[in-house]
Amino acid sequence: MKHVLLMVLWVCYAPAVWSQTLEVRADPWCPYTCDDESEKKGYMIELLKTIFEPQGLKVSYSNLSWKRALDSTRKGRYNAVVGAFRSDAPDFVFPESHAGISRNFFYALPKSTWQYTGPKSLQGQTVGIIRGYTYGDDIDELLKDPEKKRFAQLFYGNNALDDMIESVRDRRIMAFIDDTNVVAYSLAQKFPKLKLRKVGQLEEEKVFVAFSPAIKESKRYAQMFDEGMKNIRKKGELAKILSRYNLEDWKKAK
Repeated sequence: MKHVLLMVLWVCYAPAVWSQTLEVRADPWCPYTCDDESEKKGYMIELLKTIFEPQGLKVSYSNLSWKRALDSTRKGRYNAVVGAFRSDAPDFVFPESHAGISRNFFYALPKSTWQYTGPKSLQGQTVGIIRGYTYGDDIDELLKDPEKKRFAQLFYGNNALDDMIESVRDRRIMAFIDDTNVVAYSLAQKFPKLKLRKVGQLEEEKVFVAFSPAIKESKRYAQMFDEGMKNIRKKGELAKILSRYNLEDWKKAK
């Protein structure tokens, strides 16, 4: 009986390996990665399906909180996280090709007089951030210091962005930080009458599919992704996918 139990535990917790399914996880961060039950699951998920499924690897996608997705994928439970910055998971296996550009802004109500002008301007303010996200060197350094991170109001789970938007709307926090594409998408879909104003910008970041450091085939997956990105860009498939989300190729949009 003990041997049977040990075998069951091994099967349950063994890292994913090369198979016919590529298990990927992300929190809802539409249009990059959307609700796993929606018809449009995010352009990065569509990229993965377009690249891997013709080669016999089914892409299985579902939502987790970002911190949980990172932690579980780091241990090898899933093959990749989608929508990662290099600073999110420097130990992961990254392809050479990124899959977008993220531009983070501070958002506040239109009548707000506060403006982000650097770390010192956060003193005495309450700003929403999502647990597990990275925001560039300046903000990340502040978050490591118990005294300096008092400005930060942490939000959790798959509805973290909506919760931050509602908190600004209801004046429970002064502002929040998130990607401009994600905020625009969420406002259009869920808060069409709400107006917010950009009150500061952080450095832009490249967005990646990041593969698990615990799975030996991750380097192979990253190489497949690089080759696939070249092919779908050349054939015009990338442009078609992005157009469904009202986006342009980030290389051409500069």
